Amino acid sequence: MLAHPLVLFPHFGQTPYSVGAVERVNGGAVEQDAVVDYADLPAAAKSAFDGARSGPSAMLWSGDDERAVDVLIDHQYVQQDGRYYEYGLLVGHNPVWSELLVRLLLTVAGSVLVTFGGLVAATGRWRPLTPLRTLPVLAAVVLGVSGMHAYDVVVSGARGSIPQSLAPFGFLLLPVAVLGVGSLVRQRGWRVLKPVVAVGVVALAAGAVVRGDPVAAPLALAAYVAIVGAPWLALGYWLTDESADPVLSSNQ
Repeated sequence: MLAHPLVLFPHFGQTPYSVGAVERVNGGAVEQDAVVDYADLPAAAKSAFDGARSGPSAMLWSGDDERAVDVLIDHQYVQQDGRYYEYGLLVGHNPVWSELLVRLLLTVAGSVLVTFGGLVAATGRWRPLTPLRTLPVLAAVVLGVSGMHAYDVVVSGARGSIPQSLAPFGFLLLPVAVLGVGSLVRQRGWRVLKPVVAVGVVALAAGAVVRGDPVAAPLALAAYVAIVGAPWLALGYWLTDESADPVLSSNQ
């Protein structure tokens, strides 16, 4: 699950370009500044050009084929064996959000499973969850999401920087943090939700004031945490042993 960037969605975050409409033209009707010799094309551009001549179109990607895309953008004609060919280059749209949702689910699920598996491997047996033991789960999710986006920017060629890629996903940690709340509820009872909710409301209100957000912003964020965090609350509650002491069980 965590290795999915290596095998799935190889062009995530990259802009697709379609090379097509290749037609032979009269050499006297072309501008020489817009002509590139076939021998000077990068390998990916040659492959796309040949594919577009024998078929309807061929694809290039901004990250993996950056140099090929730049050359084709800067020109309009290709010269080969004394003949001139005009081609078309269309910019497509990569459905990032649908792919991103799947990738986030894989990363979060993989991080949780790796953490639980690591705890079992380290202790030799399954130990019930405790509020303190939810911290490694949260840390694993942070590392998993960070690693996924670092791969996108550094290796996959997605545009942007690592901080820019990670910034929108800070909201993902809020529902995951509810895992510890579910564990705490199992051991201390539902009355513990009152101070947790109170602290959350104060934090959201203070954040909205500092950032200058409208009133609807913290309300929307609270609704998001309540809805998306519900499964994490249930998971933390289910995996916790209510008979275990929360302090002792975390230190054993």
